[in-house]
Amino acid sequence: MASKCHNRTSSPSLSAQASLEALPNELLLNIFYKLPDAFSLKAFILTNSSILKVYQNQPSMIVRLVLENEVSTYSLDDATTALRSSRVLPRTKGNVQQFLAHSSNKSDDVTPHWTLLEALAISDLSKKIRFFVAAFTSYALYKLGATASISSHLMRVSADERRRIESAFYRFELYCNLFREQPCGDNRLSLDEQRDIFFARYTPWENEQLACVHDYLFRRLSVPFNDIAEHDIEWAERSIQYVDDWNGLDNPYKQGYLSLGLPYLHKIVTTKTYEQRYDLMSPALLSNENFLYEGLRTQGEDNGQPLPEYGNDAGKIYVNTLLPESEDFGPVRAWQWAHGDSSWERYYFRNDQQALRQAGYVMWDLRRISECTDIPWDVNLLWRGNIHEVWNERRRQAMYESWSERKKIFRRGGRGWWSPGDESQVRWQT
Repeated sequence: MASKCHNRTSSPSLSAQASLEALPNELLLNIFYKLPDAFSLKAFILTNSSILKVYQNQPSMIVRLVLENEVSTYSLDDATTALRSSRVLPRTKGNVQQFLAHSSNKSDDVTPHWTLLEALAISDLSKKIRFFVAAFTSYALYKLGATASISSHLMRVSADERRRIESAFYRFELYCNLFREQPCGDNRLSLDEQRDIFFARYTPWENEQLACVHDYLFRRLSVPFNDIAEHDIEWAERSIQYVDDWNGLDNPYKQGYLSLGLPYLHKIVTTKTYEQRYDLMSPALLSNENFLYEGLRTQGEDNGQPLPEYGNDAGKIYVNTLLPESEDFGPVRAWQWAHGDSSWERYYFRNDQQALRQAGYVMWDLRRISECTDIPWDVNLLWRGNIHEVWNERRRQAMYESWSERKKIFRRGGRGWWSPGDESQVRWQT
């Protein structure tokens, strides 16, 4: 007679579930506290009803501890503020002002609480932030290393440096959520009002850190954007520029796509094919002429007095908060060095300092600045490797010729992808 013992054999997954159900609540809580992220927490909760009941007894504490496993303590507040800013709808002047005032007046005695849905959103955002932070750090250190030899220990990023870079990316997401789309009329926040309620919350070097992130993301976005603009027939009909130079950061179309925030930007910069990029950027072509580029440029009225003339209090005249004693002074020293000839009108985001921002010059610790006095601070060296103006002019001329050819095709009913000498993928309308 054939053996039937296999009918009594439990599957590994069922055995594991039975073993988990047999564990006391204290051990289950220990497992909860070791979970690496919110998505692991969600999966664990769905394992069986016993685990769900343990979670339901202490949801806030479990969610908080799991979030702290994934998101560094210093970034969790930034992540929470960025997430909750996405709910400020409509983005009227009153709603934005109220949110920023509330986020500035948080009490340290109040323990924040997160729902599981919030934890999942924070987890997702933090993963994208870490992606960009790693890429930005690598790029900025490369720009430093391109000018001179850097000792290996200076290539390692300190916890303070990583914190600054992360905070700047979260600040970018916060700005996107609050100022991406402005209502019309009296409820619209002017650029001067943005300066007063947003940029004035931060020191000039923190605003310069945000400018570093802006420039970096602009360059990352330019790769897929320029790919579409160089080949799409409809975009040529609208004369969408795709030749970048130092004066191109105000491109309203790129500013429009930047305003969609880091989740969108992560998606678009990680696409590999033209078709995927086109699907994410068309058919609606975004434009925003009053986004971060203009926000950063709207500063104080020029009083003509350069920074050194303020004496020992340089940099504090228009700064609302002073550095805590524990803060590293690297960003302050770098900013003061770079803006020695600046007046209030240009305390950050100067056009002639884009090369410095590529190197993330206000992100680094004082020890890096002190040991690298010959590399990041020589602007002439940092300009090496950028697109030469003569070559850029040739590209612009080629762009104008490309527009002309594609516009002719558009008017004959052609749509889709085109390249000089290749009309094989043009779709002809009947």
